[in-house]
Amino acid sequence: MSLIHYSLPYFTEGPDQELQFRPEDRAAIERAVAELIRMKQRRPELIQQSLMALRSIPDWLLKKADMRVPCDRYHLLWVGADGTVQL
Repeated sequence: MSLIHYSLPYFTEGPDQELQFRPEDRAAIERAVAELIRMKQRRPELIQQSLMALRSIPDWLLKKADMRVPCDRYHLLWVGADGTVQL
């Protein structure tokens, strides 16, 4: 799952930042996340992300670069010389 947020290079935001989520979007985001969590609990094999990752989606979309959440993946990690961690 890729979130449309501050670091995606594939989209331009346009003059009004139309791809950015706003605080008033939180309820809609939380409804979508609740559905993802329901699906994950019912059929875990369908969604790779952990429940913690799914629950963090609203904050990722709204806080952007200010978001901090620990990594919950423990395999296939790459750590760069500068401390960058990537899956």
